[in-house]
Amino acid sequence: MEVKLLSTGGLSAAEELIGHEKAVIVDAMVSREDKIGTIRKFDHSQLSETVHLSEPHQTNFASAVEVVAKHAPRFPNRITIYAILITQQEDFREGLSQGITHAAEECADLILEEVGKGRR
Repeated sequence: MEVKLLSTGGLSAAEELIGHEKAVIVDAMVSREDKIGTIRKFDHSQLSETVHLSEPHQTNFASAVEVVAKHAPRFPNRITIYAILITQQEDFREGLSQGITHAAEECADLILEEVGKGRR
């Protein structure tokens, strides 16, 4: 198992998956409807309706996965995405809020269970 911290999206993020059989991605997702800190789990195939290849300079992750998977010699057949719900932030600070820290720890436990490593 390899863990990477990336501050990128689109094509750069999809290229990082080349050579792997499976991938798990954790990201924040802005929500105005659900409770902050809620964890949602997606399979990358659920994002297929967001694929758009008409604007290459603004390629989202789903579109990038579609392109890179077609051309990479080895690409994950399973990409699981965990999204931790946040509010839209106008101001930034270092670190996570207490609620999001708890959600991140819970998300880490879910991932470890999924990959068969048990709890932290």
